[in-house]
Amino acid sequence: MKIIIMMVLSFLLATHGLGWVDTDKTPAITMQGEFDTVLPESRSLASQSESKEQVNPDLIGNGIVADGMYWRYNGKQMLLLGGMAYGEPHLTPKAELVRELDKLKAAGGNYMRMTMVSVFQKTRVQGTHPFVKCSDGKFDLNQLNPTFWNYVKELFEETQKREMIVQVELWDQWEFYKGSYDKTYWNPKNNLNYSSSATELETFLPKEPYKQSPAFFYANSDHNKTVVLKYQRAFINKLLEVAKPFNNIIYQIGNESTEPQDWNDYWAKYIKNNAGKKVYVTDQREDYNSGGNLTYVLNNPDIYNFIDVSQVGIRYVTADYNQRHYNDLINVRNKILASGIKRPMNNTKGYKWIRSWGDAGKGDEGVSINRLWHGVFAGLAGFGFHPSHYEVDSRSGSAMMPNVLQNIKSMRMLEERVDIMRMSPSNHHLNERSTDEDYAFASESQYAVYFTGKADRTVTLTRSTSERIKLVWLNPDVGKLSEPIKITDTTITLQAPGIGRHIAILYASSNSQHPL
Repeated sequence: MKIIIMMVLSFLLATHGLGWVDTDKTPAITMQGEFDTVLPESRSLASQSESKEQVNPDLIGNGIVADGMYWRYNGKQMLLLGGMAYGEPHLTPKAELVRELDKLKAAGGNYMRMTMVSVFQKTRVQGTHPFVKCSDGKFDLNQLNPTFWNYVKELFEETQKREMIVQVELWDQWEFYKGSYDKTYWNPKNNLNYSSSATELETFLPKEPYKQSPAFFYANSDHNKTVVLKYQRAFINKLLEVAKPFNNIIYQIGNESTEPQDWNDYWAKYIKNNAGKKVYVTDQREDYNSGGNLTYVLNNPDIYNFIDVSQVGIRYVTADYNQRHYNDLINVRNKILASGIKRPMNNTKGYKWIRSWGDAGKGDEGVSINRLWHGVFAGLAGFGFHPSHYEVDSRSGSAMMPNVLQNIKSMRMLEERVDIMRMSPSNHHLNERSTDEDYAFASESQYAVYFTGKADRTVTLTRSTSERIKLVWLNPDVGKLSEPIKITDTTITLQAPGIGRHIAILYASSNSQHPL
């Protein structure tokens, strides 16, 4: 199979009578470099079977299971898409939670982030924490708060009913910084159970966590802090107890982790050893650029059996930030394949901002939507949008916003027509491709090309067979499909039907829920 991209509008106008007009023509540039190479999976693209899927018997059954580079749930392949408006969805009143989950489900969503930290709350259930708060304002870490843990149980119940996957985040270094640390129950000044002098835990942390190494993250390795470890274990033990009856939960040790690696290893192993069943665990390492800080996670599949890339390549401020982000995802994917142990690659919080935190800019919802499309086309098994708190001007997140939900629906429309999990990133087959112009995903008789709206938006596709296929264009922002075109030509020249995002979908009837 060979894919070549060149865009010529006249072919479609003359051959298929499509009345789309393009007025923005920019000379295309060949994109070359180290990231043009995508490592093959166990089967070559040309030899991939399009026959009915053969399922490993070990993957049939209840619950979330890794299946190579993707996931299965209850025996079915599942691409994870979603994101909730709040990072603590369990701390949402029950009636509102049900409405939110139904809204996400209706859009095709099946995936969310859930942080166990309660001091960041922007939800509508305020002041609900995992430990009991006494009349004097201090927490008693010997008393678990049943209200909080019932909220956790309700979220697990409601999401499992809807076949939604919850990625539970255990710790967050930003809880140990300035105002958040001033409020947390882990701060010695805020609980009845240990003092700063006895444990060496700070009462004030003025610097960013990666600049000062909070003592809390050494409780597993410092005998002076064994009393702190006792309460940390009680917290995690309760989580595992509540989670045990449910089959839709995967675990993430830290958020934007910069803690000592042995801290994260400790809790990854602790979760696996005490969950009472097989579970999937990752660590989201802080890594703004090339994925280098993920090396330890990638090299230790016995500890971390899936990968989270949310922090990879997120602070590029140059004009080619989308291309560089895609390149970094391909880099991580290549490392997974080179390891010989395939693991799903999730992005649990897709950001909408592209600037550094020092910049006052608010970001752009379109950035997160672009990351959804080129991320899935880079091989992501899961993509969740960063919580938005329903704030239009939120700098980080856009989850549950109308256009985000529409693009999740559109991704499901693509899934109805091609088998995403049998396809591979295929940018290296594109000819005369400009930076961030388009992204290809393909297998032998099914192709998808995501056009970002940049450059001349043109593509020529050369196929190895003359098998009849169907071409449709999808506008993901409105969920609109063009009329289908039946094609037997081996060389097909395409042009996106207008400015903005478009996806060209070419597929054989044998692969689709929509036969010719």
